[in-house]
Amino acid sequence: MRIAGLLKFFLTFSIILLVLGFLGRMHWIFELLSNLRWNLAFGIFIITLVLALMLKEHLKFYGVIIVLALFIVAEGIISNIIYPSPEIHKDALKIASINLLSSNTNADELFELIHHEDPDIIAFQEYNNFWHDQLSNLNAYPYREYKIQEGNFGIATYSKINPMSDTIHFFSDQHFPSVISQFKTEGKYFELINTHVDPPGGNKSGTIREKHFDSMTKYINQANSKNLLVVGDFNTTKYSPLFKDFKINSNLILVPSGQMNDKTWPTILGIFGIRIDHFFYKGNLQVQRGKRCQGFGSDHASFIYRID
Repeated sequence: MRIAGLLKFFLTFSIILLVLGFLGRMHWIFELLSNLRWNLAFGIFIITLVLALMLKEHLKFYGVIIVLALFIVAEGIISNIIYPSPEIHKDALKIASINLLSSNTNADELFELIHHEDPDIIAFQEYNNFWHDQLSNLNAYPYREYKIQEGNFGIATYSKINPMSDTIHFFSDQHFPSVISQFKTEGKYFELINTHVDPPGGNKSGTIREKHFDSMTKYINQANSKNLLVVGDFNTTKYSPLFKDFKINSNLILVPSGQMNDKTWPTILGIFGIRIDHFFYKGNLQVQRGKRCQGFGSDHASFIYRID
């Protein structure tokens, strides 16, 4: 019965964390917990199921918990799979989102990924001096805009297509640059924002995160371009109130991966990780579901999106 006691403790603790996550607007810790909603619900489902089978008591109570937890888990999977991915031209534009991981040194594997997938535009996050030097010979991408930073927040956009403009923009402060690029291809004009948001981790971080999302929302709503793409590492899942407000207030459409495992970080946890790398769009664009790329040593999964 000691095992049952431990399971009850973990069940109670997990339920408390899950409930606190619904109060994400009140404190940065609660906002952090909101990002773990799917994971907590999955854990609650498993623990409760084991307790019900083990003890064979309080079955109605455990049944209610199982149903509620299963609803959250199922919604997270189904909403990712049912995205109506449009049929687009075989030569449609391909955009890759790649978090390099600043401490990663597997450049050869990254080159294999790029040569295999052959994207037209690459949005890099965690772009530092090492990666700047390694990628300097990537001659297929002559058009580049970047901000080199040691640590995790350097950023770069590489392109085969000559952009109409490329700028470094700071939505929060100068530690968190973004790249804003404007392109015109086959008569279609669009704007691409490559960004990396500070992770939750204190009151200061919470303020920076809020400013980043708020400033990005204002920029998007005031942008001249009707066609707009936003890609990068948001350090936020779809359950966060910051994420929800950003998506609603900017009128963006989130493009899911369309796969059972849509989790992007940390890759070592597979389906038990969280999805914090996202791709949004708005306007007269057709965007297919993302394609998960082969790993190259980063702790983030990379995705390719086809745009028409």
